[in-house]
Amino acid sequence: DKTSSVTDSDKKIEKSDKKKKRKKHKLPNIDLSHWSVTTPALNEKGNATNVEPPEILNYATDERLLPYMYNDSTSGTLMFYAYPSEATTANTKYSRTELREQMVPGNNDVNWTFAQGGTMKGKLAMDQITKDSEGKYHKAIIMQIHGGFLKTISKPAIIFNPEMKDPLQG
Repeated sequence: DKTSSVTDSDKKIEKSDKKKKRKKHKLPNIDLSHWSVTTPALNEKGNATNVEPPEILNYATDERLLPYMYNDSTSGTLMFYAYPSEATTANTKYSRTELREQMVPGNNDVNWTFAQGGTMKGKLAMDQITKDSEGKYHKAIIMQIHGGFLKTISKPAIIFNPEMKDPLQG
């Protein structure tokens, strides 16, 4: 008569531990072949860093982009991070991490016009915003449409400034 120190309930627990589901990792479903990204990091010329196609396609492993553009594999979203810095671009005094559509990859001078129209759609979340040395929140533009009849016209779609009652004020 053989006896065992393992009971049937112990076997069930062992089996259920083996059956634990692995969490599935989600990745964003976005084709970046017509997009560039600007970050608040200074490049070797003292300007904002800009990464265009085809280099942007490797954003998940590109050391220049990892702090500013990365995957949230639990939600399947593409995340962006920015902070106030000296790295700005022409016609602005604000640093940013900006994903910009390029009608012609590598060329920011070819854009659709307001007459042609366009659609911007996104699910946005901002979990925090920095303050300046006086304790005032920095302004943050979280979506923006570029275009118009002059190259310098930009129409902010959504502006976040926690000190304003109306978020569409500048």
